[in-house]
Amino acid sequence: MGRHLLDALDTADLYWINNDQPTYFSRFYNTQSNIDLTIVNPRLLSACTWEVGEDPWGSDHFPISISISGQVTASNRFCASYRLHSVKTDWKEVSRLLEEATPLCLGLVYNADLDIQTKYSSFFALISDCVTSATPNRNTKKGSKPRNNVDQNHKGRKSTAWWNPECEEMVGFRKAAFRKFKSVPSYENFIHLRQIEAKTKVTLRKHKREYFQKFCESLIM
Repeated sequence: MGRHLLDALDTADLYWINNDQPTYFSRFYNTQSNIDLTIVNPRLLSACTWEVGEDPWGSDHFPISISISGQVTASNRFCASYRLHSVKTDWKEVSRLLEEATPLCLGLVYNADLDIQTKYSSFFALISDCVTSATPNRNTKKGSKPRNNVDQNHKGRKSTAWWNPECEEMVGFRKAAFRKFKSVPSYENFIHLRQIEAKTKVTLRKHKREYFQKFCESLIM
């Protein structure tokens, strides 16, 4: 398999940019390996910086970060919101339009000839149309600057809206449990790690679900 991969890379004139950092950690055997390959063309070879994160986020594989030096131009892109609604959205009108569309919505739900994906797409489009119809058209503000380059380090990027101190705390516990097991791979530390990972996953899902529910409730006038 390795020989076939090398031959394929040579034929396609491609290169891998991995260094000696392991990307996979076997909890059963307590071994590490570099099995996740990042392949680029020659033009990107000297511009790429390849790193492996320390927190596997409950997985057997570590996250890989790839930075490309130089500016990345985004044509005809402006720093604007892509939300359907705005502060000028008439939510009473949205409510009225949704009520009018109720028969259509019920028809979609109870139509046995439609698959679940079609029902979902149609339902989403129905809501989008109602919100868009009750929202004045956005015009690009004078003086708005195009997004000509992308910050490689993503400095100043905010956390997701549902993230809170409890989420931060649980992720910290998970990182500490993983480091402890990696240093001392005992059965007790393994069980502790699995328990912390499960609790962290439940906590993150709970806050994400609660935020989404509150958001949906805010749409009901």
